[in-house]
Amino acid sequence: MSDLETLWDTHDFALSKVAMLEDEYHFLVGQVHDYFAQEAGESFEAPINKDDLLSQFNEVEQGLDNYYNKQLTTIMELEEFYEENAFSIPPEREVSAASFKELKLVTANLRDALKESSEEIKIILTSDN
Repeated sequence: MSDLETLWDTHDFALSKVAMLEDEYHFLVGQVHDYFAQEAGESFEAPINKDDLLSQFNEVEQGLDNYYNKQLTTIMELEEFYEENAFSIPPEREVSAASFKELKLVTANLRDALKESSEEIKIILTSDN
């Protein structure tokens, strides 16, 4: 396998992990909503433990942060590879420098939005109700 394919496989792996963890994150956000509905006496579901929810939330957030950072690193490695090997990139793998720049920006924005929303949720979960 070529270095280029290894880099793309690494990117695809990180991307699949991010997608899986984002699904878990969204599920946990729903659990936070359910927890407060339960506290308000509106829930008929099994009780949700706030400490367990916070622990799961921290674990998923850390995993997402790690994989967003891995994805950013891989994008930068791909960008560097493309710059250094501009004349040996197969046509089916051609990607513009602008595309890499945009991909880095979008990924960094997603990571930053995750951090911001996670901090807000942690504040809500750790405050005394």
